[in-house]
Amino acid sequence: MPLSIIIVTHNSGKLLEQCISKLLLSSIDIQIIISDNNSTDGSVSSLQQAYSEYTNLIIHYNHANIGFAAANNAAYKYVDTQTNYTLFMNPDCLLETATLEKMCAVLDKYPQAAIAGGLLCNLDGSEQRGGRRQIPNPWRSFMQSLYLDKIFPNSSWAASGNLLHQPLPKRPQYVDIVSGAFMLVSNLAIGQVGLWDDKYFLHCEDADWCMRFNQAGYKVLFVPQVKILHAKGESSMAKPIFVEWHKHKSMQRFYKKFFYKRYPKVFGWLITAAIWCRFLLVVLLVKTRLVSYARLMGKKSI
Repeated sequence: MPLSIIIVTHNSGKLLEQCISKLLLSSIDIQIIISDNNSTDGSVSSLQQAYSEYTNLIIHYNHANIGFAAANNAAYKYVDTQTNYTLFMNPDCLLETATLEKMCAVLDKYPQAAIAGGLLCNLDGSEQRGGRRQIPNPWRSFMQSLYLDKIFPNSSWAASGNLLHQPLPKRPQYVDIVSGAFMLVSNLAIGQVGLWDDKYFLHCEDADWCMRFNQAGYKVLFVPQVKILHAKGESSMAKPIFVEWHKHKSMQRFYKKFFYKRYPKVFGWLITAAIWCRFLLVVLLVKTRLVSYARLMGKKSI
């Protein structure tokens, strides 16, 4: 059993079955573990019916939407003890037949690396934001919180640590952080570092885990030669303000956990203020878009 795969899902719609159908075409043997955060859209029951004969498909039902990190941790107990790696991936990722084989082969060649991520791409083939990052220190966090990294995308002083605008390396490269949307991890290293921090409900848990692996002496590897289509699923888009609340709450937890004691308190106050100002701005933008969409739909129905 070369590889175990954990997929956390919550109302992922048809994307979940599309994801699984792609995985089952993989060139290596796999074990798939679905950790369902109390989906109500019928996607998991539909999947269970469609693949009832697949013995290496395990579905774990959580009692509620317990968050991404906690759901990953709940599913990890099912991981086959014979596997060297576990792939944590989102249900909106679509893989090619040889993707998993290539990723495992690369990680085998880099014994210092405990985590590897591929090139996350939008459906049009362009590189997706967040797939390769530097540590979000206080300055980078401040730039991101005020959207200055997007306003001045080519400026070094306003960089948030996201490496999207840097040229793709020609070979695998060590980075600080890769995305939890597609993260191949050594089971041996997990045994030493521990599982995800389940106090994060959504967002920043991948950065947290990479930081902890780095602190334990392991490396994080970005593999640009392996492309993963990431469709960005339906469940997050259905509750934008809910998602943004937890995203900004996680930003604050991450900063306090890793940086708060290293810098003067004034930096902490500034970052906290910037994070929640950013949240209010996002809520305003979301509500404006919803109002505009409702008006547009109203005009079309007349």
